[in-house]
Amino acid sequence: MLKKIFSIIGNQLNKNKQTVLHNQTNIQAKRRTFIFDFTKYFRKMDSEVTNQMQVEEVPQQIIQEESKQNIQQQITNQPVDNTFIQEGYAKIQKSYIENSEDGKKLLSEVFYNPVQVFNRDLTVLVIHMFKEYLKETRKEKFDGITILDALSASGLRAIRFSKELKDIKKVYANDISEASHKLMMDNFILNNLDLSKIEMTLKDAVQLMYEQKFRSSSGDRNARFDVIDLDPYGTCAPFLDCAIQGAVGETLLCITSTDSRILCGPDTQKCYYLYGSSRAKIAAYEENAVRIILYTANNIANRYGKFITPLLCYMSEFYVRVFLIIKPGKLECGRSLVRTGNVFHCDNCQNQYFQTFGKQSKAKQSDAQKHVPQKLNLPSNICNQCGESFTINGPIWTDKLNDQEFIQKTIDYLNSDKFDLPLATKKKIEGMLHSIQLEQKAGVDNIPLGFNFEHLSKMMKTTVPSKKKIFSAIKSLNYSIEQTYLNPAIYKTNAPSEIVFDVIRNWKRTLQPNDEEFFRAFDKESSNYAIVSKPNICQPNFDLDINVENKLPRWLPNPEKNWGPGKRPAQKLLVEEGQNEEIQQEHQDNGDELKKKNKTD
Repeated sequence: MLKKIFSIIGNQLNKNKQTVLHNQTNIQAKRRTFIFDFTKYFRKMDSEVTNQMQVEEVPQQIIQEESKQNIQQQITNQPVDNTFIQEGYAKIQKSYIENSEDGKKLLSEVFYNPVQVFNRDLTVLVIHMFKEYLKETRKEKFDGITILDALSASGLRAIRFSKELKDIKKVYANDISEASHKLMMDNFILNNLDLSKIEMTLKDAVQLMYEQKFRSSSGDRNARFDVIDLDPYGTCAPFLDCAIQGAVGETLLCITSTDSRILCGPDTQKCYYLYGSSRAKIAAYEENAVRIILYTANNIANRYGKFITPLLCYMSEFYVRVFLIIKPGKLECGRSLVRTGNVFHCDNCQNQYFQTFGKQSKAKQSDAQKHVPQKLNLPSNICNQCGESFTINGPIWTDKLNDQEFIQKTIDYLNSDKFDLPLATKKKIEGMLHSIQLEQKAGVDNIPLGFNFEHLSKMMKTTVPSKKKIFSAIKSLNYSIEQTYLNPAIYKTNAPSEIVFDVIRNWKRTLQPNDEEFFRAFDKESSNYAIVSKPNICQPNFDLDINVENKLPRWLPNPEKNWGPGKRPAQKLLVEEGQNEEIQQEHQDNGDELKKKNKTD
């Protein structure tokens, strides 16, 4: 009897226990459902706020200083910690949290490439010098400059322009990415910018520049850009037409192009349909890339009665950067006949001839007809050094790459007491400007491309002469020579290619005077034998007493390993609060099932 009573009591206790556990489970489930619904509600609210912010331009209240607190409440980007990237007087977030379209939180890294510090430093310097030039030319009419940062991303360039340059009327910071737009807002507030001088736009850069062109042409002087800065990820080609049309009056155009594979590498077909220029295997590929972009920009400008004046151009690491002034002037457009042309280049031995599209007419004609088409003037249809066929390289810009007056004024400013810009790469800038001046002093700055003596020596199977030997040999024959600032391996000279080849033949002969040794390594049927077996046409002196000028370091080494283009910014999915345990449990259950399956197998 007692056993039966205790059994009934035990069963009842178990039922009560199960009921309690069941109720607890229901409570936990309801709590999770409530949290989930609550989170969904706020995601929906956040999405609605985000949709309201997806307008083409940021509301005008951000321009007012007193609305700073309202902006901070609207910002959905949250800095992860207090670590920032510092450059010049600017600082930007290293990483931030943003909400994705489906409500998830993403930890995003800011794209920042230290290689481009030189680019940004030089841009600040060039804009400063251009602003000083406008001050002199506009005089009383000068009321500051307006700058467009067309592809602003994090807003770093816009911040540096605003904080480091004086006489800034307005900086337009534009980006088509909403995430970048929000990040810009954060960074502008972080840097305490005068928001009345910042115009933020959320537009396609092409659309924005075309719109500004129409606004300025209708008489709106506030729509005029004095400086347009283009720094795209990849080719600059899609932005050139709208930027040049958007340049009203005298405008500084700063162009970056990071498509070195197209401008210098194997993708020759794409180079033609993007830039309208066909490429050969040029040794001076850096300069050829710069000249292709200048040709394309000038060709587009001429369509609208405008022309270009290059101030400063270079290629560094993986990108091309050109600074040029766009001006209206149909008479100057006619000069394009003598400022552009083709290079007839031998891919086998580097022999090359230049042919501009036109020449100056000797007849007395009107200004519009001072330049006439030029007849083809080649010594032969095939290379007169190795016998191979020529490849057409071009059209390219064949005039000067840099304005020497501008270069001199920039150097003077860097060395003056007035210099006050925070340029981390000042020494590298000075070295490049000094190299440009050396080309000008040597009288070779107007000569396109150049020769790689290492390649010529290898082709003739001899050692490479030193820089002093090369200079001595060329100068002893009354020609000029200088290393190009774009690549220390390339030498520019006004000596014809026949003389350059003969200098290396003479050098080889000084080391191997015996004919048997001189010709030993060559196949008599090869093109290289055709080059080395040609008779000498000059007698250079390799031991001339000359001074090779080296006042400043001209080509500084890279500051660290793997110096090159940066990776795209990474993103990580962050776990929502309250979901951690569920996700971990789910992973553990999946792992247990996998273990059971492996044991069964």
